[in-house]
Amino acid sequence: MKYLFIIKDLEKTGFDIFNESLNMKKWFFKNDRNTVKFKLKIDDEVLVYKAGKDGGYILGKFKILGTLSENKQCNDLFFEQFNFFVQISDGVLFEKRLFLRKYANQLEFVKNKNNFGSSLISGAKKISENDFNFIMKTMEEI
Repeated sequence: MKYLFIIKDLEKTGFDIFNESLNMKKWFFKNDRNTVKFKLKIDDEVLVYKAGKDGGYILGKFKILGTLSENKQCNDLFFEQFNFFVQISDGVLFEKRLFLRKYANQLEFVKNKNNFGSSLISGAKKISENDFNFIMKTMEEI
C-alpha cells in the first residue's frame, strides 16, 4: 500500500520532525481518530507532505519496517507526546520541492479539486498506486 502522511510545524518544524524521525528510524502517531496507523504493513511506502505555513510540498519518503508499537520510552520531550510509533527505513529527504496543489487535478485522492486542503485534513491517508507513481515521476522531472 501507499500512503501520504501530512505534517506541519508544531513545537518543532515539519522539516525537523521529519529529519529526527528518520534519524530515530521511527514514525510517531497520536491516539486520535485517524485509523490509518492500524492498517500499516511492512513494506508499505510513505510520502511525507509538509502542510501549513511555508509548506505545501512533498518532503520525502520512507518504507514501513515494523508494526505499530506503543511509545513507552522516548528520550525526546517532543516525541514522547505521541502514543504509537512504527519502525521505518532509511528515508529520503527530497532536495527539490514538489508543490502538490499545482497537480490537484491529476491526483485521485483530491476529491474536491476546488478545495485542495480538505483532502489533507486527516494527517495520514492511503493513496493509490497511480498517485504515488505520478508524484514520484513528477519529482524526477522538476
